[in-house]
Amino acid sequence: MTMKLILSLIFAVAAAWGFSARQQEEQDLFWKPLKKGRKTVLLFPLLLPCFLLLLLCFQLFLPSADFLSPIALILLGYLSLYFALLLLLLPLLRRFFSAKACASLWLLPNLLYLLFNLDSMFAPRIILPLPFAFRPWMVVVWLGGFVLMLLWQTVTHLRFRRRVLKDAVLVTDEKGLRLWQEAQEKPANRQKKFLSFSGHLLPRNTPVMVEEETLRLWRECQTRSGCRREILLLRSPVLATPLTLGLFDRTLRLVLPQREYTLEELELIFCHEVGHIRNEDIKTKAFLFFSLALGWFNPLIWLACCKVAQDLELSCDEGVLYRQDDKTRRKYAALLLHTAGSSLGLTSCLSANGRTLRYRLRRVLHPGKKLSGALLLGLSTFFMMMSYGSIALAQPARTADELIFQNIPSGSQLTAISQKDGFSSYQSIYAWEEEGLTDYLKGLSVEPLLTTALPEEDWEIYITFSDDQSATRLTLSRDFLTAYLPYDNKGAIYYKLTEPLDKETLFSFLDPSAPDPDPDPTPPTLDLFFDHPELRQTPLSASRTILSESRNGILQEERPYWRWEGDPSGIKGFPTEEVRLGFSLPCLPGGTILVQQLDGGREYSLPLDGLVGNALPLAPYSARYTITASFSHPVQNTVYEAQFCFDVRLP
Repeated sequence: MTMKLILSLIFAVAAAWGFSARQQEEQDLFWKPLKKGRKTVLLFPLLLPCFLLLLLCFQLFLPSADFLSPIALILLGYLSLYFALLLLLLPLLRRFFSAKACASLWLLPNLLYLLFNLDSMFAPRIILPLPFAFRPWMVVVWLGGFVLMLLWQTVTHLRFRRRVLKDAVLVTDEKGLRLWQEAQEKPANRQKKFLSFSGHLLPRNTPVMVEEETLRLWRECQTRSGCRREILLLRSPVLATPLTLGLFDRTLRLVLPQREYTLEELELIFCHEVGHIRNEDIKTKAFLFFSLALGWFNPLIWLACCKVAQDLELSCDEGVLYRQDDKTRRKYAALLLHTAGSSLGLTSCLSANGRTLRYRLRRVLHPGKKLSGALLLGLSTFFMMMSYGSIALAQPARTADELIFQNIPSGSQLTAISQKDGFSSYQSIYAWEEEGLTDYLKGLSVEPLLTTALPEEDWEIYITFSDDQSATRLTLSRDFLTAYLPYDNKGAIYYKLTEPLDKETLFSFLDPSAPDPDPDPTPPTLDLFFDHPELRQTPLSASRTILSESRNGILQEERPYWRWEGDPSGIKGFPTEEVRLGFSLPCLPGGTILVQQLDGGREYSLPLDGLVGNALPLAPYSARYTITASFSHPVQNTVYEAQFCFDVRLP
């Protein structure tokens, strides 16, 4: 819980500070231009869609993995809950807080992509039961609706874009007209359908009109707002209101209707539309469209998509009219009223029809004093993160026999049990009543959870059923059960116990005090006790290599991790003449000691059996000592052939 609180506070402070800084940057536009390429949006609006699409790609390449469905369902649940609360509070929020704060609130669910794996840290506190069992065919239906909704939105946007740009006229100056004509007349371009103009591709038959003052004003507005590349300006006969369309920088276009505007009106239009670009409002709409495709059956998300468009327009109105007088506000209101129209797809328009326009006109003419909203963004981020992982969805309860044991391969037997008491204390259990324990486990009532992970508990018991080819592992805690089924590539499957685990009943089938009937022998070790006063208190362990292991005369497999690598252990700089050898296991006859001078070619060997009291006299020079011997272990008549090595570097 402490970690969750710290993370939530960090993200909350970052959200509040980031929003305040970006709001200040927008206000500073009244005096100075924005840094080139700078955006004033709180979060990149497409974080969550990009994350889910990345997961989808992983699942397509790893068809055995089934992690997308629960993640998408969990995120959809949080999106629905968040949007429901926001829709409920939106009238109150609009009354007291800035429009930019209300628009930024719609983007906070993008942070959920950072939190999806935090459910492995926090156990859910609220389990919401589903009235139906989640079936694979439901995933197919949901995925089909998701794909169809995305296709419908994409086709709608492309058709509207094509209709707007079909007869659109490019607005340029004399220089641009000359460059466009030269590009059309080049022999290399005569067969091309599209030609480059200011870094954009245009159909070669695009008509061009010269409006020097309009284009100059548009470029000045772009420069002041820090646009990285020039955005083309066009006029279209099918529009009634100015709009910006395009999701990416290369496809952005500002399109004006075929009507005359004064320079004052054009400046207001350009400031409004470049505000959409600076805030990446079209990407915000793309995020809402993606959310709508994700929850195509949820009316709350449909309503949210309508409301977010209002807040984006109100936010731009607020930015355009910052520190403006009543006269400018009246002109802006008249401009909104006289240019009302409609738009589709990934676009942002100056003025829309209907109730939204009436509400915007009231806000323009009577803005009132509003709070910044930085604290609101911080608190919203904090509570959203604190709530994540606290809620889980559960399918109807059934017995563990139906959900788990009927999927365990026939012939599997209970082979291992261990328990964890505390986060680092593990104990194996070697005696149990298999039939009674299996019947007890089968009778547990559990609810399948739609989650991707559960945190470790301070007490858990692990039960393994195995046959010759596979193993099924169950993990039980007080409130949860986790199953790892063979031949099931879904990984862990999580269940909520309908009643807390009865440990007394469970342990009536277990005997934790029973000894290990087949203990694993411990390989030998060698401690070195040197005669120097500073080295007598703490023995030094010699480097060890197990050459072979035999049990009842049968040679066991080689274990590479019993080999030391690199320089052996030893001492350096101490005057010493003798070392006493302390073996952890009895040494069999026939061991040898090889002494090799470190800086010369001298070497000699000693029989290990000839040592008195296991005291080894050291050579009068720096040397490496290698001891090779066999050792017996009483468990399973085990014999180890081991080699120990250490260096003594004299001063």
